[in-house]
Amino acid sequence: MRTVIKMFLPVLAFVFLTGFDEGRVVIRVNDEPIPMSVLYQRVRSQSGENVDKAATQRAVDSLIANHIITQEAKVQGIPDITEEQFRAAFPPSAMTLPNLSDRAFQEDWIAAAMRARLVQKLMPSLPVSQKELLARFEEFRPSLQSEQADIRWIVVANQEDADRVVARLKAGEDFGVVAKETTLIENVTAEQARVAATVAAEKIHPELSKVIFAASSKAGMLLPPVKVEKNVPFYGPKGYYIVEIARMIRKGETTLEEWRPLIESTIRQEKAEKKVDALIPQRRKQAKIWIEKNLASIVLDAREEEKKKIMEAVQAPADKLVHQAEPEPAAKEGAK
Repeated sequence: MRTVIKMFLPVLAFVFLTGFDEGRVVIRVNDEPIPMSVLYQRVRSQSGENVDKAATQRAVDSLIANHIITQEAKVQGIPDITEEQFRAAFPPSAMTLPNLSDRAFQEDWIAAAMRARLVQKLMPSLPVSQKELLARFEEFRPSLQSEQADIRWIVVANQEDADRVVARLKAGEDFGVVAKETTLIENVTAEQARVAATVAAEKIHPELSKVIFAASSKAGMLLPPVKVEKNVPFYGPKGYYIVEIARMIRKGETTLEEWRPLIESTIRQEKAEKKVDALIPQRRKQAKIWIEKNLASIVLDAREEEKKKIMEAVQAPADKLVHQAEPEPAAKEGAK
């Protein structure tokens, strides 16, 4: 079984290896060859100028892990990543960025995508008990539902006007009619005033939030007028706010059934990720892996050769310029 990792964009190259066979196989993972050029490029990509034994080992481990993942994906019947899928993962403007042309980056991205597909394939087969669901639901309940209230409000200029509005509403007058006749909010119709708006405790003016979300507040209540010293964006000007609560949802006030699909999927994904994380080291132990002897020394020699070639490439134009700048020999005396 052969897994071929395709490169989707032109791969950046280094000045490389006269005297070395770039295609020389230095690692095999279940008979899949990894040539010297691929190893060396990864060493340089991961460790930059710090080419040493540790850098070589990190590169070897990364390459083997990527091959193990892609091989396992093949065994599980997971299709290859296509060039279209790779390109679709990044905005068009990113296609010219250097790291996308880096072979190590592309290989790591492909391996990560294959790992994600392995996780997705395993998820449906993993059971989730009611006990696990309930425990996770209770753990995250506060974050699943924030405090919210559906409210209607009227804003007036002073306490006396506020008391008159409260008296009219308690007497049973229509909220929309009273709002249209009394509120300082401009151009409000009776129909608009009757519609309750949803507000969150942390996103409304603190003076209003403190009263609306008080422990004693509940749906159907007409709250005492609240004096607000500044304009409240999206709600109204400064003044006295008369608020009626149409609905109240307390923090964490939700049910497991509302969140069951999400919680179940989350638990399954976590289990699948753990299973894959345990499977890859197991597959590595089972794999037939061959690594060239003295590989770190071979890589160090390659680095020295690369530096030598770079210096020659830099020095050649300089030597040429010096040669061109040398004055021609003076003519000998008596020459005709």
